[in-house]
This record gives sequence, C-alpha cells and structure tokens, in this order.
Amino acid sequence: MELRQLRYFVKIADMGSMSRASKALHISQPSLSHQMAQLEDELGKPLFTRIPSGVLMTAEGEAFYRQALQILRQIDDIRGVVDSAQLGGHVSISLVQTQAVQYALPLMVKVHELYPRIELEVFDDASSDALQGIASGRRDFGMLVNEEDAVLLETRPVVEEQLFLMSHPAHAPQGDVITLAEVVRLPLALPGPGQIPRALHDALDGGLGALAKERWIVANSIAIFRQAVLAGVAHAIQPWGVMRDEVATGRVRATPIGPGLVRKVHLSACRGTTMSQSAQAVRQVLLAVIAQEIASGHVRGRLLASDD
Repeated sequence: MELRQLRYFVKIADMGSMSRASKALHISQPSLSHQMAQLEDELGKPLFTRIPSGVLMTAEGEAFYRQALQILRQIDDIRGVVDSAQLGGHVSISLVQTQAVQYALPLMVKVHELYPRIELEVFDDASSDALQGIASGRRDFGMLVNEEDAVLLETRPVVEEQLFLMSHPAHAPQGDVITLAEVVRLPLALPGPGQIPRALHDALDGGLGALAKERWIVANSIAIFRQAVLAGVAHAIQPWGVMRDEVATGRVRATPIGPGLVRKVHLSACRGTTMSQSAQAVRQVLLAVIAQEIASGHVRGRLLASDD
C-alpha cells in the first residue's frame, strides 16, 4: 500500500467520481482505476460501488476512508513540524450557519496569524450536513447546536448562547422583554427543528402558535432570515451575533425572550478518531476566539465548563 493510493482513494471518495478525481489529481483515469484496483486487491475488499453518476463507497470503503484521513492528516502534520518547527497541514471544520456567521472570520484570521502553515478549510453548513461531515471523518471537528446530533459524536458543550427576537423596528414588540407565548404567535422566519431549542420547539408544536403558523417561513438560510426581518415580512429567533451589525445600525431591534431563551453550542468530533496536532491547535484557537467574542460583546452568552 502506497501513500499516493490513500490520497487517490480519498479524492475519489470526496468527489464521488473517478473521472472528476482524475482531472483534479492530473492523472489519467485508467491509471487511477488501476491504482484503486491494486488497493482493493491488497485489502481484499471492494471500496467502491459503481453507479451511473460515479461511485459510492461500500461499508468497507467508509471504514477505510476514516482511517485513511487520519493517516494523511498525521503525515501532513508531521511534515509541517519538520519543515519549519511549526504546525502545518490541512484542517477541515464544519460550523452550522449561525456559528459560522459569528466565528468563522475571526477564527480564520487568528489561525493564519498563529499558524500560517495550516491550511484551514471552514464549511458553513446546515445542521444535517455538519453532522454528516463530522461523523464521516471528512471534517476534523465542528460546532453543532442540535443536542440530538451532538450526542452521536465525541462532544462537549462549550457555549450557552442567548436567543433574541430579531424584528424590523416598525414591527418590534413593545417593552424590554417578550414571552415565548407571545413570540410563537408572531409571523416567524424559522430554521429547521434541529437548530431551535427544545423549549421553543415544544411551544411551536404545542398549539401556542397555531394562529400565526400559516405565516411562518421555514428555511435553513441566514440570508433568508435577514431578508425577511429587514423587509418586515417576519421576525427571526437568532443569537445576538448573527445580526449584531443590523442591530447596531438600528435596522433591526433585538428583544430578549423571557425568561431567558438559550441553547447550548457543542464542539464535536467523530468518535474513535485521533485528532491531529494541527486540528487540536485550531480547536484551541476557536475556543479562544469564542471567549474573546463573548468578552467583547459581539456574542451574547456564557462559556461552559467542560463538566456542564
């Protein structure tokens, strides 16, 4: 088994196509097919199933994929250390959209400053895509807000963030706080069930919002939430940091939802895998960035101890 075969295998798996992978790798498709045939022969198991649109990994291929990723990441990490006494290599992380808006840019800036040899790839994902990417090992780690997803992984809560009713100023509620019972009767732009706290989910399903349900917009898109609020079409329930610029300029009003609607944000990785030194370094930078964003007031919430 050769290192290049592992790289070829991972590229084919990621692209789902032998022909697309051959173009990305700049080798002929017959040569690539030959290398994969040798690898499958050595392992004694088929790694791919051919389909009309390309290839799919077999169960054995999925298991081999996770191990191949670990090996390649460790090798990249070692090369970075040897080359310059600094961490290097590729680190891939998945952030659900609300967390990407709040943390992706400061994280990338800080990682580039501290570890210029690390190639950081940040994915802005819907909840289900984030779970799949982390669980499959395609991402080194990620941030999730759905507790039912988080328990499927090696995970711990890191932040408890406060949620606000985001409204166009002309349609914002009166008073400093709005109750959950009042919120669910409003026209709302909502994410999928996996990204809202259990208390809100239960209230929405429990009949409190029946009168306004026909006016709800359901979409896993920060852009749609922003457009709906700015146009005065609907209210959104979001963390402070997602629309802090609009709030600061007066285009949106943020109202706390009493008695304090919060949700936990989880830092998660695939179970049974060993995180590379570079990925561990990025994770520590992310924790530092979260702490800084909370301290600066850009994010409204509190850091959680590891045993919370």
